[in-house]
Amino acid sequence: GVQGVSLKVRVTAPPVEGMANEALIDLLSRSLRTSRRNVCIVSGLSSRNKMIEVRGVDLESVQHLAE
Repeated sequence: GVQGVSLKVRVTAPPVEGMANEALIDLLSRSLRTSRRNVCIVSGLSSRNKMIEVRGVDLESVQHLAE
């Protein structure tokens, strides 16, 4: 897959009880026009840096977010 690609995202939800993670999943799912169940935090649940898996979305759509 693609490596060395990162996307900087800021959410307003506080990092308390997973609220910021949920806000991130919501933002990405809406931006990519996919279901929330297709967006998963693979690593970094309690970190500022996260690895996200997005299923059912083509690479061009994901790369478009970085523009």
